[in-house]
Amino acid sequence: MFFYKPKTIYMASMYETIMNFPLFKGVSAQQVSDFLEKTNVQFINFKDGDTIIEENEECSHVKFIVVGNARTFMQNYNKTLTISELRVAGTVFSPEYLYGMETRYPYKAIAVGPVSIMQFRKDEYMSLLQRNKIYLINYLNYLSLHSQRPIQSLRLINNGEFKEILAQWLIAMTTNESINIRIMGNLETISKATNIELSKLNEELERLRQKDILDYDENLIRIHSRRDLINLVID
Repeated sequence: MFFYKPKTIYMASMYETIMNFPLFKGVSAQQVSDFLEKTNVQFINFKDGDTIIEENEECSHVKFIVVGNARTFMQNYNKTLTISELRVAGTVFSPEYLYGMETRYPYKAIAVGPVSIMQFRKDEYMSLLQRNKIYLINYLNYLSLHSQRPIQSLRLINNGEFKEILAQWLIAMTTNESINIRIMGNLETISKATNIELSKLNEELERLRQKDILDYDENLIRIHSRRDLINLVID
């Protein structure tokens, strides 16, 4: 990886990109200019397969994907089950871990193709929140959205079907913008984790495959659409 500063000829498009980041919504071009001037912003390039974030790494910076995609891998403690998602350009890496009791990333993130990341230190972000209410409101909205996810997840409980459990996992552990979500672990492990008999699990997976919600094999479930799966359960 290496660091770079954007060239002047690219600044207009860079401003537009930053203004579309979730924590910068409603910020003007002048405010972005002030932010870049007063903040030690780093732009970092990664090659395909490079590690962007290590699991349990301290969340010391606010990190956005400027260009490219990154795949995250979140595992259970005994590493028998992994939920993986593709995070796209414009998304931010879990700023809810900047403060509080737990300040380490719960997942690993690797570059999928060339990736550019914009980052700045959390003490600089705190200064930004104190200087401008727009940034503060955006951060509060972000935290509120994520604090409400457990309730959204619990409300999906109905018949104990696997699609409900799967939707709960997606709400709790993946982002709204993520695509190409994968559940990695053999079906026997998933059967034990969900307390659903293996034969019943296979039947439910096959029904979901026929609805074009997902595809699967013995060790991997590929979610075609996060939204479609969640809506299927809600409806």
